[in-house]
Amino acid sequence: MKIVSKLTSVLLAVTLAAGIIPQAADYGIDFGTTAYAEEVEFSLDKTSIKLAVGEKDRIYVSNASNRSQIWTSDNEDSVTVDNYGNLTAKKEGKATVSVLISKKYTLECQVEVCNIRIGAEKSELFIGDSTKLKIYGDKKSAGKYTWFSSKEEVAEVVDGKLTAKATGKASVGIIAGEGTKYTCTVKVSQKKLTAPVVTAASAGNNGFDTIVLKWEAVPEAESYTIYFSETKGGEYRPVSTVKDTSYTRKNLKNGKKYYFKVKANASGAKSVFSKIVSAATKKVNKSKAQLQEDLEKKQAELIAYKLLYGDGLDKLDEMKAFYENDCMELIKDCEADLKRVKSQKNVRIYNSETGNFEWQADPKAVERCEKNLEEAKEIANDMKKTINEMKKKLKPIFDLEDEVEVLQRKIKSF
Repeated sequence: MKIVSKLTSVLLAVTLAAGIIPQAADYGIDFGTTAYAEEVEFSLDKTSIKLAVGEKDRIYVSNASNRSQIWTSDNEDSVTVDNYGNLTAKKEGKATVSVLISKKYTLECQVEVCNIRIGAEKSELFIGDSTKLKIYGDKKSAGKYTWFSSKEEVAEVVDGKLTAKATGKASVGIIAGEGTKYTCTVKVSQKKLTAPVVTAASAGNNGFDTIVLKWEAVPEAESYTIYFSETKGGEYRPVSTVKDTSYTRKNLKNGKKYYFKVKANASGAKSVFSKIVSAATKKVNKSKAQLQEDLEKKQAELIAYKLLYGDGLDKLDEMKAFYENDCMELIKDCEADLKRVKSQKNVRIYNSETGNFEWQADPKAVERCEKNLEEAKEIANDMKKTINEMKKKLKPIFDLEDEVEVLQRKIKSF
């Protein structure tokens, strides 16, 4: 309920002039005075409430913080209200709770008190959401109850947990031992997702066979499905669903244009398509035969290097495994040991600030653990340096492997 209070007067600025004074005086307006017009709108945050016996709630009035308020209940046996709009449900029944604002304006709220009330943490859900149902009031009076839903296809209830299945409304709650139903209503909707806005579509790094797409995140979206076509007006087929806001399409033909569009997804909802975007892969400037010749040369070089440094590759793998497993595990063990020793207050030490003996961790044991941890980190750092030095020595092999991989991709892009 809304009440609009209009307290109206007139603002006049009058300049003394002949013939004006008598006319203004006839209207009861004094020269040199100022009046103001204001419009104040009062409203309650709720106009009807259902409470269980023993429950409390509060009614708030908008735009009335600096106004006098007198609250009353016409049935205090069922509902009481204090001077701040705080309600207390006493026993089953109905009451009209009123507030008198500035001794002039009255607002009302209808309150119903029941023995048991069912409440949902969320009464409006989207498909796929879940919420908990709660029994308020005298739960014991329900006896041996069972949970139910009037429309299981819309809202499924299992042991007080509600799962939204399809759009619609459902009454959910309990059937008490004597057969009485206590319910509340939930509404299930489908999320409305806006279409993704693709911000970039371009050939990727070494982009003779890749296209990279990027788009803005869509609120409430849980994933995105990318649709792909080789022609603008052709069939767009789904090629991937990702959670990030970017996607790389690989293994394409070089020097060719491709078309994409994107949909946002959420539980039980999909957006419309984004606008169609296109991008072309880079053109490979050599023929397939020339690339094959280059590939054979690089493969021969790679074989030669591996014959020379093959043992180094095996050693590098062994050192990586030692670093990632043994060194890191040793550091974790030392950190855990230090934490354990610090937590043990097994030595009494004099505290000069307090003048008392206090139980503390054994300083010698702490020092020993700290030293062990420091040594473990030194071993790991030394191994990491050795690995990096080995990588530098083997860099020609790694570079050749990259070149071979790129040439193979270029050949495949024809």
